[in-house]
Parts: sequence; C-alpha cells; structure tokens
Amino acid sequence: MRESTEAMSHDWRTIAWRIFKPTGLKVSGCLVSAIFFGGAGLLCYAVFHDFRAARLDLANDAGVFAAYVLAWPVILMGMFSNPLWPEIPNFEPILFERFGWLALSLYYYGAISLCTEMWRWQRNRRKNRENISS
Repeated sequence: MRESTEAMSHDWRTIAWRIFKPTGLKVSGCLVSAIFFGGAGLLCYAVFHDFRAARLDLANDAGVFAAYVLAWPVILMGMFSNPLWPEIPNFEPILFERFGWLALSLYYYGAISLCTEMWRWQRNRRKNRENISS
C-alpha cells in the first residue's frame, strides 16, 4: 500500500532534493564563490602559512584557519596528493588537473544550498509563529 502524500513529503530523498535542487541562482552563486572565496582562501594559505618553521603566531593561525575554511577541499587534496605539501604547496596541478575547482564549486554549492534551506525554514517558522499569535 502506498504511503500518504504527507508521509512521503518527509522522505529523506524528497528532503535532499528540496535542499540540493539546482537553481540558476545557486549554481551561479557557487561558481562565483568558488572563484572569489576559494581564490582568497588559497591566497591566505600562501601568505599566512609559515613554510619554514612552526611558529605560534595568532595572526598566522587566524589566516591559515581562514584559508582552511575558504578552500579546504583544495588544501586537503594537496595534502593527500603531494608528499612534499607543507614545504612546496603547488596549487596549479590540483586546481586544474585534479579538478580542484570542481571540488570547490561543490563545497560552495552545498554551503549555499544549506544556507538557503535554513533561511527558508526560519522564514516559514516566523510566519507560522505570527499566524498562531494573531
């Protein structure tokens, strides 16, 4: 026997499709974010990471943390694919030969999709609260 429409609306596949459904705004937002924020993360990593010594400096740690937040898929791919990664970070083969931009785009697509769904959920919750109180 088929489940009711209400029960099917809470199926994990329909919830995942509602969250990750591709729209033009999400796709263009993830591509622009991957270029600008991903590029800023790689730049932060190159500028703030101390390649010669493991100094404890708050400015360096904050910059490296920002780099990990902004571009962690590429940095993670570099750590696993290059045995000399901390001394010689070369982003070019990772970005262009190992699909680093695709990984960054998927990372930002997931982040944008989750943020828009949380925004929609909060807006609907606020509307329901106003309808109940009135």
